[in-house]
Amino acid sequence: MILALGYNHQTETLVAQFDLDSFYVYEGVPPLTACQVIFAESVGKEFNALIKADRKYGYRKITAEEAEAV
Repeated sequence: MILALGYNHQTETLVAQFDLDSFYVYEGVPPLTACQVIFAESVGKEFNALIKADRKYGYRKITAEEAEAV
């Protein structure tokens, strides 16, 4: 379950928080795609369909401190 999402337009990075201490950054996410996910009726479904499904965006686990900096 996604607890929070954040997006940086300048770096095109999407940060997803899944648990209290589980943060991932997805790189190269276009602004339109990020908006589609963030404002979707079902954020989880849209995230899975647009971000995770074909794994075209690089991702890595990050710390809470790193997530705040994005």
